[in-house]
Amino acid sequence: MDSKAESKLTSLVTITSYYLQNFETDLVHEMAANVQAEEEVLYIVVKNSAGKVDYGEVAEGVNFRTFEKNIPSEDGDLGSIEIALDTSRL
Repeated sequence: MDSKAESKLTSLVTITSYYLQNFETDLVHEMAANVQAEEEVLYIVVKNSAGKVDYGEVAEGVNFRTFEKNIPSEDGDLGSIEIALDTSRL
């Protein structure tokens, strides 16, 4: 995995795990919107443990790579985060 994507995903997973475990869903929405505003991000979605998108929206484009990482908790995975980065900006 690309080191920039790995670093970004690790940070996002940590933050999202905390928010979800504390039922701070408004903060998950805010975090996703802030990340979406970054130039190299095509989209970011937070999926639940069943794989359904709960936050964000998948977008289509060209010249991008997607990266996904599980959101762990003590009780098992809460879901995952998927982020698509524009490869022309990496």
